[in-house]
Amino acid sequence: IASTFDWAAKFPDHHKVWTTFYNKCSVNKKFLRLNTELVDMGHKRITGLLKTGNRLGRFCSKNPEDDAKAVQSLITGALVAIVTEENRDIAKLKEITIKNALEICRAVS
Repeated sequence: IASTFDWAAKFPDHHKVWTTFYNKCSVNKKFLRLNTELVDMGHKRITGLLKTGNRLGRFCSKNPEDDAKAVQSLITGALVAIVTEENRDIAKLKEITIKNALEICRAVS
């Protein structure tokens, strides 16, 4: 999660390409399929992290697939806010997103 926000802070010009890509997804099936493939890859990665965290006793996710989707949606929503709203504090959004993601995954202290 942190690396996503670090990318957003380090490369603000990438936001323009990212939002343009999203726009293309809404009107072009080729881009829609590509984005779906990318989203599915990310979902599988997060699901795998949650399952590993469960095995190691770091998480207590009762449904890693659903929790992964929720975490993924939190990250995407925060990135949309960074790109589409004025004066977004990336560091604060990073902190909030990580906190909420850990709550979703029922992180074990």
